[in-house]
This record gives sequence, C-alpha cells and structure tokens, in this order.
Amino acid sequence: MFRKLINYLTIEGSKAFLFRILIYLGLYTSIAAFYSDFTNHFYHYAFSNFDVYFSYLIFPLFIIFIFLRWHKIKNASKYKNSLAQTLIFFVLALFFFLLPLNRLVSLEAGLNIRDNSLIFVYYYGQLFLAFVLLFLSVFNWNFVKKFKLEFSLITLILFLYLFSQILVEKMWSYFSYAITYSLSYILPLFTKYTYVDIETFNVRMLDFNVYIGPPCTGIYSMMAFIFLFLMTLILVAKYKRIDVFKSFFALIAALFFIFLLNIFRVVIIVVTGAFYSQELAINFFHEYLSAVFLLSLFLLYLYKIFPRLLLK
Repeated sequence: MFRKLINYLTIEGSKAFLFRILIYLGLYTSIAAFYSDFTNHFYHYAFSNFDVYFSYLIFPLFIIFIFLRWHKIKNASKYKNSLAQTLIFFVLALFFFLLPLNRLVSLEAGLNIRDNSLIFVYYYGQLFLAFVLLFLSVFNWNFVKKFKLEFSLITLILFLYLFSQILVEKMWSYFSYAITYSLSYILPLFTKYTYVDIETFNVRMLDFNVYIGPPCTGIYSMMAFIFLFLMTLILVAKYKRIDVFKSFFALIAALFFIFLLNIFRVVIIVVTGAFYSQELAINFFHEYLSAVFLLSLFLLYLYKIFPRLLLK
C-alpha cells in the first residue's frame, strides 16, 4: 500500500494529479483540525485562535485554480515527480510541524492574538512554512514553477487573511466605536426607546439588545473585498495594463462604501429585531446581509469600475 501511494505521488498524468490534490487536502485538513490538540498534549500549549475559516479557505482556492487552469494542468501533469524531492520536502515539513514553539519564544504573554500578536505571527508562520513544504512534497518544484502566478496569488490570499485576524483584534474597537456613535444618532429616529452605550458598544431598542463586536465592524467584509479586488487586478494584469493610481483610490472608495453599508446593515438588524422578529434579525440579516452587500458591490465594481482602471 505504501509503495502504491509513492507511485501515485511520482507518476505522471491528470488522474495522478487529482489523487495528489486529495492527498494534500486530506493532510491539510487533518493537521489543521488536530494540531492544537497535538501541541497541547506533547508540548503543553495550545493556540486559542486557530481560525476554522483558515482551515478550509484553501478548498475553494484549489477549486478555482483547477477550474481556470485545467488545460494547463493536464499538460504539466505529464511530468513525473521526483522521489528524492518528495522525501526531502516531506522531512522538512515534518520538522517544522514538530518544532516546539515554546522552545523558541516565550509564551508567557499569552496564547491569543489580543494578548500577543507576535506569537500569532510565529505560530502561523511556522505552520504556513510547513504547509508549503508539504505542498512541495506532494507536487514537487517542477510542477509548482509552471504555475508561479497562480500559486503566488493563493499564497498572497492566505497571508492577507492571516493578517486580517491581527487587524480585527487590533482595530475592531475603533470601528465599533464609530458604528455605535453613528447609531446613537440614527436609531432614535425610529423610536425614543433606544439606548446606546458608546463606551461598551451595547445597543438596545425596545426589548432587543445587540453588542457591536468584531463580526459587526465590517472588517471581515473589507478584507474579503481586498482579496477579490487584488485577485481580479492580478489576473487582468496578465493581459491588460492597469492604472495603479486609479485602482488605489477605487479600492479606498470601496472600503468606505463597505463601512457605510455595514452601518446600514446594523440598523436593519436592530430595527427588524425590535419591531418585527429577533429570529429574522439574527439568523437571517446578521448572517447573510453582509455577504449580499459585499457581492453586490463587487459585481458593481466588476461591471462599472474595473473597465475604467484599464490603460488604453
């Protein structure tokens, strides 16, 4: 069985490539799910912010990559993997997975982003490097170098997403303050039975209470829009020249609109919860409205704004 696995990792062909993807995604998901338990059991520490979305973010990225580049993948899959590369990269990946972080840096300052963002960088940097080496073990360098743009883009997206976690923990209170302050003027227009505490970010209208925490700040939507915006520019830049100056201000304008839309979203949630249905406000508008606004704005940009960013 082990020899058959090695054969699938080294032989050429599109079927072997799909098998390698399944192997990598299986290893990736398993490690992402159990790595905290592993470090807690053997090294007596567990990082409290291994984000579940990061664990599965690579799945849609792989699907997009395969869908857009299948013809090129079929041609590149004709090359055999090197058994030596497979073993060397696997040993290096194993080394970084097993490397005890508490032997390299002090963990006394805390094991979450809010207490110590530097630990977050070390922890995810170690895992990110290990996952990259594991990827090279499964696919080898000869295959990866034929898709430098695509894999660079995937790496950039993952790095930006990790950075957004630090940004949320460091900046969410400022966004919450701005949103709560805005609500203190908007919500009394609906009813005088409104209470807004700008210091604690608590809002109450009639018998409906909400807390303006990190998910309500709009930072996640902003980071998601940045990912989509940069992905589109990078893919378009391969065929067309981009006006960098216009692109920068277009992105800034989009982030400002997302912030305003997020205030509008919170108003809808509060008013709906107070006057109509708390279940509808929380389970529907809170869960899905930000995604609807985000995708609508991005499609508007894709249709109206992006053509204006191209140089003639």
